[in-house]
Amino acid sequence: IVDLGSAGVYVFFVISGFAVATSWNQSSAAGGTFGTYLLRRLVRIVPLYYFWIFVSISAGLTATYWQEAYGVKVSFYNIIAHLSFLSAFDGAIAASIIGVEWSLAIEVFYYLIIPGMVAIILTRPALGALLLVLGVLIWELLPITLRYFGYSQQSDLQLWLFSPLPWMFSFVLGILAFQYRERNSVVRARGAWPLALATVWLVLWIFVPGLSNLQILGVDLMDRYLWISFL
Repeated sequence: IVDLGSAGVYVFFVISGFAVATSWNQSSAAGGTFGTYLLRRLVRIVPLYYFWIFVSISAGLTATYWQEAYGVKVSFYNIIAHLSFLSAFDGAIAASIIGVEWSLAIEVFYYLIIPGMVAIILTRPALGALLLVLGVLIWELLPITLRYFGYSQQSDLQLWLFSPLPWMFSFVLGILAFQYRERNSVVRARGAWPLALATVWLVLWIFVPGLSNLQILGVDLMDRYLWISFL
């Protein structure tokens, strides 16, 4: 049960997809520009994020365990990459200063593209399902592809998890939830049965031995990330 708590980042990204899509919809409906929307989103992150970057570096309390594991330092390049939210494109430095900051750079990446994704899904609903399937394929096939190109070490594969692409499934799910809510009146019965189903599934997941390890032809049918995000 405690181990399941580490899946909270999956839930965080799904909720982010929903919240950011909602924010963009409200901003555009009120006549706001993309710049206004983006500024409001960044204001929620940047001040506190920059503050803790400064505190970590000035107090000498950076994530040395990460730096030693991946052979990186708190260099000028590292700091600039963090401040510009480009650290998500270099997995080796993704969480090398504070130690848990990797998800914020991914957040900002999706801040930039969610308005376009919302527009696409709104005008072509079938593309929403296509993006969802694409997200599943990326998650499942990316490790296989990396191994094919020689990235066989677990540390090499792990670095890709700190980049935006593997998490597309979560954000698309959040956007689709937003679209569903916008198009349907929210009634108690409609919200109750999915919640009950998710609760029953999680209980089975935790207490039924082997349920989370079902495989066919080496493919994990109960992939932790996909199922927890979906629920």
